[in-house]
Amino acid sequence: MAKEALLRGANKRIALIPIGQSPRPEVAADFKSLWGSAVDILESGALDGLSAAEINGLRPRSGEAELITRLADGQIVYVSHQRLIPYVEKAIARTVQQGAELAMVLCTGDFSPVKAEVPVLEPNRVLAGGVAGVLPAGTAVTVLIPTESQREEACARWSERGFKVDRVLVAAPFGKDDTLIEMIKNDPVIQASAAIIGDCFGFDLHCRELISRVYPKQIFIPRLLMGHLLLAVL
Repeated sequence: MAKEALLRGANKRIALIPIGQSPRPEVAADFKSLWGSAVDILESGALDGLSAAEINGLRPRSGEAELITRLADGQIVYVSHQRLIPYVEKAIARTVQQGAELAMVLCTGDFSPVKAEVPVLEPNRVLAGGVAGVLPAGTAVTVLIPTESQREEACARWSERGFKVDRVLVAAPFGKDDTLIEMIKNDPVIQASAAIIGDCFGFDLHCRELISRVYPKQIFIPRLLMGHLLLAVL
């Protein structure tokens, strides 16, 4: 059956909301490979239209949670999770004006405080539910994160969700990371764990495919989970 036939109500307008700048053609391409042409993708980034000084002003202060993201020119920047939320809300509002019917924040951080006129899909919640729906409590897992500053939080988060965190690996979320693949391949603790969880939206479908070549067990990538969820419910 064609992908278009699986999507009830063709040409749904879905907004992709990067926490950096848009467009993100590589993200849109991943979703188009899952959805076909039956969905119209809109994009608006939280940092769109901001000057370099304004973006620099969002760098995390002492005690603030740090998020990593990318600008339109490919530059990697770090921003405060808490202070980014109003900018995410503005980005969603821009897409609503263009006819968006729902929005997806492209980050696995907690964006439940976000207020919007349309439903907001949170990869954080979908990833947690997807893993819990497949793996029993107490399962040993390896967690991939994009920055060292998130290590303690990630370990605590997945432990609180009932899993035994055997490894937390820091890996570049944008582009190919040969070092990551070698670490996964050669680490007996990772190989013994029951699943790898990519706790960052930057880990893409190609990353999952590369990991699968050296790791034959469950691999959870939020981008793939979100794509299949929308395919099932729209």
